[in-house]
Amino acid sequence: MSTVFDNLPLDIIQFEIFPFLNYHERINLNRCLPPQDRIRRKMLKASIERHERIIIIDTIKKYLSKHDETVHRLEQQLENMKHLFIILQKPRYFALIAKYPNFRDRVITKIRSLVEQIINLRTPVELGVRIKLASELKKLKDKIDSSGPYIPNMVEDVPGLSFQ
Repeated sequence: MSTVFDNLPLDIIQFEIFPFLNYHERINLNRCLPPQDRIRRKMLKASIERHERIIIIDTIKKYLSKHDETVHRLEQQLENMKHLFIILQKPRYFALIAKYPNFRDRVITKIRSLVEQIINLRTPVELGVRIKLASELKKLKDKIDSSGPYIPNMVEDVPGLSFQ
């Protein structure tokens, strides 16, 4: 099976087309090339980590936006927060808590405020929802407390995804 790119010299693809493509477009173009002509460049480790952090933050933001959308349904808010705190316990997401003190402090503050909210709740919410949320809050708080000492926050100046 041949593609349009088979008719182009490899130098044209490498020096005239590739520099103008973003990360995903480069991957897709590389897949169109025969294996022997694919351009192999390693990606910077810092760029990969930055991209991973962006994906994690976007996922967390989705849960927080769901929380804002369910303003009038307290039971759904609590259920949504339970799922968020379950996700934050996973190693991929917990790394964000471990690495960034400001985020860790905000998570701890949110845990404390949710515990107070659960205790002082006046609206009728199913007891099982409250217990499950309280359980996940305790698990995450215990994990944060037992996982230290944490490294100090370092300001990173990392470029976006790019090839070397």
